[in-house]
Formats: sequence, C-alpha cells, structure tokens
Amino acid sequence: MFEHLDDPDPPGPDDAARGAVRRRAAQLAWRRRLIVGGSAAAVILAASLTALALPSTDHQRTKVATKPPGNPPPTIAATPLPPVTVPTPPLACAALNPTDAPKGVRRTASVALGDLTVTMSGLANTAFSAYPTLDGPTLVITRAGATSVSQPIAPLPNASPTDVVAPIIPWGISGGDAFSTSSSPLCLARFPGQAAPVVLLGLDWGGAHCCTWVRAIDTERGTSIEEDLGNPTATVLADGDHAIIVTADNAFAYAFSSFAGSGMPLLVQQVSSGTFVDVTRSHPDLLKADASKWWTAFNANPTDTLGVLAAWVGDECLLGQRQAAFATVDQLQAQGKLNQAAPFPSGGAFVAQLRAFLSQHGYC
Repeated sequence: MFEHLDDPDPPGPDDAARGAVRRRAAQLAWRRRLIVGGSAAAVILAASLTALALPSTDHQRTKVATKPPGNPPPTIAATPLPPVTVPTPPLACAALNPTDAPKGVRRTASVALGDLTVTMSGLANTAFSAYPTLDGPTLVITRAGATSVSQPIAPLPNASPTDVVAPIIPWGISGGDAFSTSSSPLCLARFPGQAAPVVLLGLDWGGAHCCTWVRAIDTERGTSIEEDLGNPTATVLADGDHAIIVTADNAFAYAFSSFAGSGMPLLVQQVSSGTFVDVTRSHPDLLKADASKWWTAFNANPTDTLGVLAAWVGDECLLGQRQAAFATVDQLQAQGKLNQAAPFPSGGAFVAQLRAFLSQHGYC
C-alpha cells in the first residue's frame, strides 16, 4: 500500500487514469495487428488455393478466367424491315403553258411518271380555227434522263384526199372541259399487260361534228396508234392500278334522232397489244351511272328523245339487262310514247330498227 513512499517519482492523483488509457490503447493496437494479419493470411491462403486449382500455362489460365458462367445466350439476328415502297400512280397529265399564248409564243406541256418524262412543245397559232393550234410541234420522251424518242408530232389523217392537212389542235383529255385551253391534252398512262406507260395525246380536227382523236404513242419506239372518236370527248381516268379512256359510242349519233336529240352509250377503252380495246362491260358502275343519266333525260323531255332512249337501252344491254330493257320499250310503245317527227323512225319502226342496230353493233 505504501510501496511508493520510496519511489523518487511517486504517482500523482491522475496517474491511475492515464495508465488505464495507455493499457486500452495497447489492447486496441494488438487487436488491429491480429485483424490485419488474419486478412493477409486469408488473402495468401486464397491465392495459394487458386494457384493449385488453375492449370500451369498462362494460355490456359486466360481461357478459364474469361469463360462466362453457364451457356452463352443465343444470338438473335435482327430481321430487316421491308423497304417502304410508294406505288407509282397509273396516270399523270399536263396542260400546255402558257394557257393563253399569242401567235409565235412557244407552248409546252411536260409530264412525268416513274422514270419517264414526256414533253410536247410548239408555237402557238390560231390561224386555222378558233381553237389554239401548234405549229411545228415536237414530242420528246426521256427515260431516267436519257432521250429515247424525239420526233415531230404528225398531223391527223385526212378525212378525204381533198382535205387540207389537219392542224395540230391539242384537245383536252383530262382536267376539265376539253374545249378549255387549261385542260390537259398530254398524259402518261399505265394499262394492263403493258411493259411501260403509254403516251396519250388528245387531238382535234377543229370541225363541228367529226373530230375528236386520241393518239397512243409507244414510249420505247415512238410508234403510234390513234382512235377517231367522232363527236364525243374523251377523259383519261385512273382505275385502281391502271388507266382507262372513258368516252361514248359515236355510232349512235344521228341514228335515231337529230344530233341534238341523240344519246351515245358509254364506251370505255384501254390500250393493249398495239390497239384500242373495248372494256366497257368490265365497268358496271360507270354503265349504271350513264344509263341513269339517259333515263332521266328521256323522262325530262317527252318530245324528240328517242335517240336518248336508244342510248339507255344500249347501256342496259351492256349491263346484261336486255330483256328488261326491251320490256320497258314495248310498254312505252303500247302507251304511244315512241312517236317522233320524220325522217327518223317512230313507233314500231323505231323498236325494230333499235333491235337490229344493237345486234349489229354487239350490244344485245
């Protein structure tokens, strides 16, 4: 208890506390050495085990170290999306510009369809008739920028050996009134069975009751065919993925009435194998609309309308309604409604002539 009495440096009142602190610090340092030493030993042990497990060559060690656990996921090839294709329209038309040009000014129409471009041009001239004509017109056809056809536009055939050479009068076949200078006389059209689009050119003789023509020109060789439509105009229309030429049958003009009282049944054509082909029966929707028009006209005017009635019967025959149509005609005859002034047929004579005419022209 009193050992410190002989101590030259006896402890002070706080020495016990300081000693306790030093002892605690020594204990913590010892534990830290144990932990660090144990961790190092663990690392050394793990490294030794790994060295025992791995093959001896560096090459093999690399292969084992990089091998992923389990089977690799299957490689799925990306399926490419199909290209988006925009279908080429079956028809494109163009008007001559400028629409109203004085004599000597060049007028041009240019139309493109796919890789084809067609340009018609000529000098304006109104000397022949009131219709705007073209002097020295030319037609140029290019495919993918390369010219395939370049030629003058030939005049229409003469109606007789004594006729003067027909002028080149562009005639609208698309885009409104055929008489209008803003309508389109030049078209590129696709028809079934044709390897390439066809140039369609509307032309006119410039007379009163004679004169509408449609010329079809091969875009590869420049050869052409043409159809004399007579009095009716023509309109080129898109019909699904191809074009059609919608006009009327000129054979009915004057057949049963004066021209003003004549109706002309629908006529639909396409270009195929170097000729114009009648495809009217394949368009019952157009036939029904045309028949309805003629029936309304017949009932709207009780006089001088047998030519209109004939056109209605013609449309009905093409629709396969021959029997019903002639039953209506016979009923009208019984009611005394088939009378008209000479020199055109009336009454029973009209019915007989109508039957013979429709049979002769392939209607019914």
